[in-house]
Amino acid sequence: MDLRFQEEFFTLVKKLNQEQGLTICLVIHDLRLAQRLADQVLLVRGGQVRTGELTPETIEAVFGVRFPRIL
Repeated sequence: MDLRFQEEFFTLVKKLNQEQGLTICLVIHDLRLAQRLADQVLLVRGGQVRTGELTPETIEAVFGVRFPRIL
């Protein structure tokens, strides 16, 4: 998605969640975008699954790299 459409799409998704109380499930590979958008995440790598908040510690536990919080 280009940046304009991406912003419009995620604004709509957030609005549906907040105003209609819908639970939204997105499959996304961009951790920075997931960090910005998600309340809860499911991280999967090589059969290992983690759920919860997207924190640097969670990312390091699953992917083996430090990922600083950017928000």
